[in-house]
Amino acid sequence: MALQTTRDKVSHLLRRASFGASVSEVEELEKLGVEGAVDRLLDFEKLEEGFDLPIEPLAREGRLAPPVVALWWTARMLLTRRPLQEKMVLFWHDHFACSGEKVTSGNMLYAQNQLFRRLALSDFRTILTEVSKDPAMILYLDTQTNVRGRPNENYAREIMELFTLGEGNYTEADIQEAARAFTGWSIQRPQSNVGEGDALPMATFVKRPRLHDGGTKKVLGQEGAFDGEDICRILVEHPASRRYICKKLWEFFAYPDPEESVIRVLSERFFQSGYSVKAAIRYILTSKEFYSDKAERALYKSPVDFVVGTARALGIGEMLARALRQNRTAGLRGLVVGRSLEQAMARMGQQLLYPPSVAGWDGGAAWINSATMVERIKLADMLFAPSTGTRVGRGVPAQALFGEGPHESVERAVDKALQVLDARLPREKRQILVETVNKAGGTSALSDTAKSQGIARGVARLVFASPEYQFC
Repeated sequence: MALQTTRDKVSHLLRRASFGASVSEVEELEKLGVEGAVDRLLDFEKLEEGFDLPIEPLAREGRLAPPVVALWWTARMLLTRRPLQEKMVLFWHDHFACSGEKVTSGNMLYAQNQLFRRLALSDFRTILTEVSKDPAMILYLDTQTNVRGRPNENYAREIMELFTLGEGNYTEADIQEAARAFTGWSIQRPQSNVGEGDALPMATFVKRPRLHDGGTKKVLGQEGAFDGEDICRILVEHPASRRYICKKLWEFFAYPDPEESVIRVLSERFFQSGYSVKAAIRYILTSKEFYSDKAERALYKSPVDFVVGTARALGIGEMLARALRQNRTAGLRGLVVGRSLEQAMARMGQQLLYPPSVAGWDGGAAWINSATMVERIKLADMLFAPSTGTRVGRGVPAQALFGEGPHESVERAVDKALQVLDARLPREKRQILVETVNKAGGTSALSDTAKSQGIARGVARLVFASPEYQFC
C-alpha cells in the first residue's frame, strides 16, 4: 500500500524519469501534482537547461578523446534541469550501443550523443533512420563496407535482432535482402582541423549511388527497389517492432517482465500516436501500474543511477553549476568531479561510451556482485573525502547530508541523511546508523567540521552497502 501520497508518487517518478532528486526538487514538483510533474519532465524543451557547458574548450586541436566526451556527458547529467532528456540519451546509448573501443573518434561519439539528445522523444521511425545514418553507427557496424555485389550483413542483422524486431521475427533471407538495401551508405570525413573557437570538425553521412544495389529486394513480405530508408520504415511498421521497443521502454522505466496485457495496450497507444516515443513514455508514467507495489523500488540501480543520483541528491550538480556561473575557468576545472564520478561508474561496471557489446549492458541483477558492491561502498570515501572545503572537487561537506547544525538529536540528523539520500531502511538498520553516530561523538561531533566529515563518510558507507539502497 505504498505510494499513496502525491509526494510518494512524485519521488518514485523522479527515481525513474530522472536520476533521483534533491529534497527541494521533490518539493517543487510535488506542488504540480503527479500529472503536472509528468508534464514538466516530458515537456523539457520549455525549460532552460540552466547551464552552459560547450565541449569545444575540452577538445585539443579540434579532436576529442571518447573519455572526454564521457566526462562532459556525466557533467551534463549532474547539471541538467531536463533530467528525462538525459535519461533518454542513456536509454538510446544502451539500445543503439556503440563503443569507443572501435569508434575511437570522440567527435563522432559526441555527435551521436547529441543526436540522441535532439531526438530523445521523437517518433521511432525518425530515430531509427537517423541512427542508421549516424557516422559512429556506420563505422561501428561496418555499413561503409557494404557495397553492391559484396553486401556486408552486419548492420542489417543487428537492426532486426537488437534495434527493432527481436529474435524469431525475421529470416536469414530478410537480413540478406535488407543488407542489399543499405549498400552505398557511407560517411564523409571532415577535410581538416579547425581553428580556435570554431565548431568541431564532424564526419557526415553520404550515399554513394555507384555502390548501391538498385535492384528489387523482398523483405518481411514486401517487395520493391528498397534503400535503407525503406527498410527502416518497414521495420518500424512491423507489429513485432512496436511490441519490442515498448517492452524495453516499460522495463527501463517501470518493472521487469511486464504483463502481456500491459504491453499490448502500450503498443497500441504507440502505434496510434505514429510511433511517438513521448506518447509511449507519457502512458507509462501516468499508468496505475507505474505507481503499483510491483513497481516501487523494483529496479536495480545502474551505476549511473547510483552515482549520478547520489551526487544530485547531495547537491553536487548545484555546486558545479554555481562554480561555472561564478568563474568559468574555475568551473571547468571543477569538471574533475565529473571525471571522478565517471570513473567510479566505470569501476561499477558501466563505462559510458564503452558498452560491452552491440547489445549494450545486461543490467538488472547483473549490476551487483562482490566487486561492484565494494565500489559502491567506496563511493562514500570519494564523496566525503577528509576535506573541509566546499568547492567542487574537494569533497562534499557533511552538512549536505545531515543539514546545518546545531543538531537537536542524533536521530533527527540520521533521518535527515536518509531523506537526503532517499534511502528507505528498516528500523533496525536506522538504529545502527544512530549508534554509529553516537559512538563517533553524537551531536557535538556533528558540529565539529573535521569530525562530521568522518561521520558522514561512515554513515554513507553503511547506507551504500545496504540491499535497500541498490534499488530505485
